Amino acid sequence: MLAHKVFASDEPNVLLVVLTDTKKSMVVNCSIEQYRRALDEYQKNVLIQDAFHFLSNEEREFLMTGMNQHEWNETFGDWNSNEDWNEFSDA
Repeated sequence: MLAHKVFASDEPNVLLVVLTDTKKSMVVNCSIEQYRRALDEYQKNVLIQDAFHFLSNEEREFLMTGMNQHEWNETFGDWNSNEDWNEFSDA
């Protein structure tokens, strides 16, 4: 997970996550307590999708790589495309 800071909003259950190196940011919908518990779990080697189960795939990817969905699509192709997965399926 990239180094980041979390700021609470005036609105309940809205946080601003800012990556410290790039200054890129994303708004996530959760409480600071929920975020801290998840971060604690993640730091104990719980998988990010389990620790931060309340975040979307895009939000978790942002925490891990700093990439948003647009940047991912530009680099690797459509986020939602299943074409590449078909060659690995047993069907």
